[in-house]
Amino acid sequence: MTSISWEQALAWRMRRHALVERASPKQLIDVVDRLCGLHAQVMSSVDLALWARIEGLQREAVADALWKKRTLVKMWAMRSTLHVLPAADLGTWIGGLSIWKPGTWPLKNPESLQVTPFLSKALRGKTLTRVELAEAVAKLGATPKMVEAMLGSWSSSLRYASFLGSLCFAPSESAEG
Repeated sequence: MTSISWEQALAWRMRRHALVERASPKQLIDVVDRLCGLHAQVMSSVDLALWARIEGLQREAVADALWKKRTLVKMWAMRSTLHVLPAADLGTWIGGLSIWKPGTWPLKNPESLQVTPFLSKALRGKTLTRVELAEAVAKLGATPKMVEAMLGSWSSSLRYASFLGSLCFAPSESAEG
């Protein structure tokens, strides 16, 4: 068995996280992958985390990777919080997140489970705001209680659908993203 010191482990981690030698802009997706995604409740934290690790990162690089190239995806993930993850590995992430089955993680309302099929159908081939999505699922037969649950702050309905791969984020209409 190989033994390493805390200092050696820290040095390895800092190198792996591109904090010793910064990566090139071409390595943006690889850096996100090595970090196992980036916490994205506030999108500027993603930009700052990557700027610290990537030499010469252009201001629009993350937005381009998310919204134009679609090489990154923003979705609810670990700890039921927003993360930016490599799109190429999305199936793996969804597989891992799907361990949160009904009854094994806290749902504030059962409508979270029942609305998911409506969400999948409403979003097929479309990009919708939350309000537009609520209107679409209502037209598809979702109950008013399901729609209300969707529109609530930190909607568990949408988080659960994200864990199942039924939805992810699109560009925000606000400046924050």
